[in-house]
Amino acid sequence: MKICENVHQIKISFNVTLEIKRFVYVYLITGKYCYLIDAGVAGCERIISSYMEGLGRSLSEIKAVLLTHAHPNHMGGAAKIKRMSGCEIYVSNIEKVWIENIDLQFQERPIPNFYALVNELVEVEHTVKEDNVFVLEPGISIRVLETPGHSKGSVSYIYEEEVVFCGDAISVVDDFPIFVDVNESESSIEKIKRLKGERYLRKSSNR
Repeated sequence: MKICENVHQIKISFNVTLEIKRFVYVYLITGKYCYLIDAGVAGCERIISSYMEGLGRSLSEIKAVLLTHAHPNHMGGAAKIKRMSGCEIYVSNIEKVWIENIDLQFQERPIPNFYALVNELVEVEHTVKEDNVFVLEPGISIRVLETPGHSKGSVSYIYEEEVVFCGDAISVVDDFPIFVDVNESESSIEKIKRLKGERYLRKSSNR
């Protein structure tokens, strides 16, 4: 679904268990090349590729995947997408260890169906922190906002000071919030609310 000029939302449905169904959104930014905010679960590259083909684009055009945090439903597809496109991975330094060591992540945060949602690690090329600004290409700049609480090192990405991709910093309405630190979570929500000029706020999942 097109959100605004050059920004698209792709819904990825998955099961935590046979009974528990969830979804996550992957966001596609298009320009001369293409960029993803988060990478969904393992196997979702087929859905992303199909959506991109509908735009006349290709998975091979993806130059970067910007991960809001390291949970399986956000990073599960990153390794396969990276192999297929040669893209580079961006994430906060705090989340990097779980992305590059999924066994450690499962040990510290075991969830049902973990290895079906993320079945391989992925190496990170770039770590990001508060107020980093990087230009992916002319006309596509990203500013980093640290928004911990849902996870220790969650970040949000602000595209051209217009669109805020906040990952799971803000829960879906009527969904039970998940956080590792309630005070940090509340502070991050207030931080996002204080932003000025942004027109679109995009959440990532119902989990």
